Amino acid sequence: MRQHWASLSAPAGRGLVLAAVVILSLLWFLSWDRSLIGDEALTIAIARGTMGSLIEQVCIDIHMPGYYVLLWLWIRAFGPALVSIRIFALLPAIALVVLSGRRISRGLMLLLCCSPFLLHLSIELRMYGLLALAGGVILHLLRRVDESRSRGRFALLVVACCLSVWIHFFAWPGVAASAALLLYRRRFRDCAILTGCALLSIFPWISQIPAQMDGFIHGMDYATLELTQRAGFMETLAGFPLSIAGTLLRFSSGTCGYSFGLFSVRSLEPWAALGFVLFAVFIAAAVAGVRRAGAPAVFILLCTLPLGLLRPSARHFAIAFPAFLLLVASGLGRPGRPWKVASVFSVVLSIILCLRFSALSILPQRCIYDRDAQEAAEVAGGAASDLDLPMAVYLDNYTTLALLYHLGDIGYGGLTVWHPHTAMFSRGIMIYNNPAEATAYLLHDTDSLFADIEGRLGGRFVLVANDPTVVGGPPYGSENRLLGRGSDMMSDEDLMEVLLSRGTLTKLDLPGSEGPFSAFVFESREAADGLVH
Repeated sequence: MRQHWASLSAPAGRGLVLAAVVILSLLWFLSWDRSLIGDEALTIAIARGTMGSLIEQVCIDIHMPGYYVLLWLWIRAFGPALVSIRIFALLPAIALVVLSGRRISRGLMLLLCCSPFLLHLSIELRMYGLLALAGGVILHLLRRVDESRSRGRFALLVVACCLSVWIHFFAWPGVAASAALLLYRRRFRDCAILTGCALLSIFPWISQIPAQMDGFIHGMDYATLELTQRAGFMETLAGFPLSIAGTLLRFSSGTCGYSFGLFSVRSLEPWAALGFVLFAVFIAAAVAGVRRAGAPAVFILLCTLPLGLLRPSARHFAIAFPAFLLLVASGLGRPGRPWKVASVFSVVLSIILCLRFSALSILPQRCIYDRDAQEAAEVAGGAASDLDLPMAVYLDNYTTLALLYHLGDIGYGGLTVWHPHTAMFSRGIMIYNNPAEATAYLLHDTDSLFADIEGRLGGRFVLVANDPTVVGGPPYGSENRLLGRGSDMMSDEDLMEVLLSRGTLTKLDLPGSEGPFSAFVFESREAADGLVH
């Protein structure tokens, strides 16, 4: 059994590292070809613009520009095809597996290469995979710095911290953990140097931060408070323990089986039961592995998880993901047959959950309904092409970007498409300043809106919109009535009533989407009469 611990705690040879990379790559290959979600579509749209528009959009999106600049360079080198940009997301995950195997422990590498959460990060076109890699680099260097006073390793740690904060604001817990551990070890000068360098590194971005913070709190009006769901402070405080548990649950068993938008029994798939079992094993192993993993992993985890009070989202805390898995690997590597059995069980169950994730056509989304924009592009675009009709897309800007991308990617880029964000997109602006602006397109006068669509597209067109018969909740407003909360699922009830009163709506089947995302063929009575005559 001691050999079992030694084999898990020691770095891996090149052959084992290659095998781990192959496992992750095979799981990725089974998973990559799926629909974009809105956040991914926005990311691609920003990276496909000019560098000037990229900086402007990143400011509105309240992020740091590091990831977007790298994706901007990648697209110009390898193109914007879906497989190309999915490979871009895979590379940080592979680098994290290699780093862990060669520099930290083969136990951590083994958990990473079959991790459902890392598989998600290797698919999703957002900065969280790169954030997890930064967490792995900081963890490795902080362990080395904690073991010795090598100035070279300390310099590398400072550089890693300075680069990480350009990926995401939630990289700062990694900096805080490093500074806190140095302070705990009474290395006051090193703590001051690291903190000062990290703060100085973002000096070129300092002028943008006040505008980003203003955008963060701006727009707290009717559209924000009534039509989007935001938890109050006391509700957030009460849910804080659940937020931490949810983060560790997804660190353990990934995202399939659970809904991002719901925390209830009806949000769980049967696969979630396996996820909870793996979660329980991981938590027991993490507790048992605290002493073996060392102080750096504990400090990183403790400095990150309290942010669940601000943002209950596992992806945003990806910088702590390698630290958590190192605690788990250290626990699973303890002497004794039960831990050996638990380590084998964990790997098998992780692979099963990865295969379930691979079977999905979409990434789990942070909303109640999952929508397959790739399927909608194939179905609606195919109908428009076969019937020689234009398209109308009446959705939020994020989902519109996803649909437009897939239309172009599968060969329907030449279709005539109307949508309410045309003027904004044509100026290179892809994201609204606040929720009030994001929902404003739904508040247009319905008769004028229909006249505009009909004037541009004629009396026959393919429509992709949220179906009010699927959206639940009370209507808002006596005129231009809206249903639902959240810009990604709201539906304009009046518009659909006008369409039905002036013609026919034939619904197209979208089996991969749960709703209210729907596709229709609209034909006005005048157009139908013209065809008959």
